[in-house]
Amino acid sequence: MKKEGFWHRYIIKVMSSVFIALMNISIQVILPRAFSIEEYGYYSYNLNIFTSIVLMANLSMSDAMVAKFSKRNEETTIVGFYFCFFVIEVLVLNIAVLVLKSVGMAEDAFGYQPMVVILLGLEAAIVNKLLTDVNCVYDALAISRFPAAMNIILKLMMTAFVLAGYSIGILDLTFFYIIQMISTMAVIALLIFAIYKRKKHRNAIGNPGIKAYGLEFFLYCRPLVLSTIVNQIVIIIMNWALMNWAGASEQAIFGAAWQLNTLVGYVFSPYAELLKREFAVRDGANNEMVSLYTRSVKMMAWLTSYFAMYIFVVCSWIVPLVFGSQYNGAMVVTKIIMVYTVFQALGQVFGSYLLAREQTKAQACFASAGQFLTLLFVFVFQIPNFIWRQGLGATGIALNYLVVNIIITLWKFMFINKNLKIRKEGCLQAVIWPIAVTFVAAYVSKFLVGYFVTGYGMVSTFLAILLSGILYFGLLFVTLEMRPEVFGLTRDRLYELQKRVFGYITGKRSKR
Repeated sequence: MKKEGFWHRYIIKVMSSVFIALMNISIQVILPRAFSIEEYGYYSYNLNIFTSIVLMANLSMSDAMVAKFSKRNEETTIVGFYFCFFVIEVLVLNIAVLVLKSVGMAEDAFGYQPMVVILLGLEAAIVNKLLTDVNCVYDALAISRFPAAMNIILKLMMTAFVLAGYSIGILDLTFFYIIQMISTMAVIALLIFAIYKRKKHRNAIGNPGIKAYGLEFFLYCRPLVLSTIVNQIVIIIMNWALMNWAGASEQAIFGAAWQLNTLVGYVFSPYAELLKREFAVRDGANNEMVSLYTRSVKMMAWLTSYFAMYIFVVCSWIVPLVFGSQYNGAMVVTKIIMVYTVFQALGQVFGSYLLAREQTKAQACFASAGQFLTLLFVFVFQIPNFIWRQGLGATGIALNYLVVNIIITLWKFMFINKNLKIRKEGCLQAVIWPIAVTFVAAYVSKFLVGYFVTGYGMVSTFLAILLSGILYFGLLFVTLEMRPEVFGLTRDRLYELQKRVFGYITGKRSKR
């Protein structure tokens, strides 16, 4: 395993993510059909709640590990210190759940699910976090090929197990959690073993000791800890409010829309994670930082809008095909979540910038403002009130995510632009143009295909999605060729990018 260039790593990550997304679609097609709508609601609830609990207990230590290890690759004891903390975190979380059980609060907090399902849901969230952290270690080392291959193998294993369980009629929530943990832990073990072998062949330097690392991590995490804990508590309150006032069926509707958000996330999340290292190593070089930042914002806006706006427009075809007709109520929620997804992706770029430059106080300030607004909108959109006497259910939590994310993301945008002394007008166009152009192209594609493809069967729906997707790509490609300035590119830069992508596809890339 050796270090790879940034674009090489990103192309590897995107290609693997596309494959993983396709495998994930097959899993998400099966789960809503194997589970009852209530059980799928519990699956969505557990995913959101336990992910928040694990992140809350992490105290932003993983962010500190990535930021510091990216700059000091030979100091492998940074990673060792973090994983010692992670073991303690796991023990504390499991003990906490057992204590809740002993005092009779666990079932009430987790929707009266069986205790074994609660514990399995927690362990599944823990191993998913561990996999993310191990992948981040590889990102910090600028290595992508091996972890990408291992993540593909993981999805293949999961898909095979889910298909087998569904075929023989034993696929339920408990079975899913068990196969998820076994598969993920097997891949994690191989990834860690490879890192250990790499370490043996290199001379590690620097080991200031537990106290020094403790102080260093403490100073990094201190501004983030309170905001992280409060942020995750607010997310837990949002999901609890949805379950409590709207029930498991609305939780399932929101969960279906959120899975499409996760699907698009396979494209933009790898880029945001890679940026943590790239921003970190350019800290202090202002011109390089401005160049990387502006390119990243434009690319993220276009890339995410390309997928999100297409799903927004054709969700009336996608939702029934992927989840089944019983989830038709998820269409409005899906549209809201897709707009949220664009701003979420941009927010991840801004977050990577702030964390990589160790501007944790600013990040904590934005997080605190977001938490206050989110909690406020829980009362406005989710809990029954004089405006909406029944509450808005899944639509309410989606609106909460959207409104808060737009406000905080634009605020971060203006803060960083001022910090880097970048013109505001050009930056706002970098966000508005991608959404507008991709929306129009997607709408035209659906409108034209709708004339020729009719019917509501799975085959006709799949054909409509395929044809409109091809036309959508074609319209945007023609626009790119005719007006590259709309995409923030010069014709020379476009030619250079096309040559580079073609080189990666054919294997004839330059050696630089």
